[in-house]
Amino acid sequence: MSSAALTELVIVRHGETQGNVEQRLVNHLDSPLTEKGRWQAERIAQRMSLEPPQVMYSSNLGRALATAEPIAKACGIETIPCDQLQEYNNGLFAGLTWKEVEEKFPEAHRQYRGGDIDFAPPSGESRREFHQRVVSRLTDILSAHAGSRILVVGHGGTMSVAFRHAMGFPPGQASPARLPNASLNVFEIEDERWVLRTWGDTSHLL
Repeated sequence: MSSAALTELVIVRHGETQGNVEQRLVNHLDSPLTEKGRWQAERIAQRMSLEPPQVMYSSNLGRALATAEPIAKACGIETIPCDQLQEYNNGLFAGLTWKEVEEKFPEAHRQYRGGDIDFAPPSGESRREFHQRVVSRLTDILSAHAGSRILVVGHGGTMSVAFRHAMGFPPGQASPARLPNASLNVFEIEDERWVLRTWGDTSHLL
């Protein structure tokens, strides 16, 4: 019996945002790309045009769509927005720095930092729910486009979930991997087995 076709999944984190600069937990809030972030988006678009994907999905949050826009133009493809690819929902932590979270929500901060992956911040989701949401959507995308080169434009959280899934790490485990803005991250999937090929590649930003 022949094996399933090799599928390539490329995940790109959005360009730098004002929230990134201020080290705020933007989550589902809108945070526009900075001038540097817009430049990063143009650079990753040029990089992707050298080996264009057959299909591109993006988180439907503004910073991801703004990063996907020049890629779509450079590669001549459409952007398929997807709410299931949104960043982790930290609920009432959104818009705050970690210092402010500790001051405003000391007990919730303690529980979150305690590592309970089933704890959800007020009005937010647990890390287990987030992991399951992203993996479920990525699995559906891979199934729908088996044998293709697929691009997903997302967030640091999207990258973290994909990394853990490929490495067999449990949801919520601290990731040792860097999560650079506008970086290229490549996975190969065959027979439902994920293999990490490239991580945190920012050579196009040099």
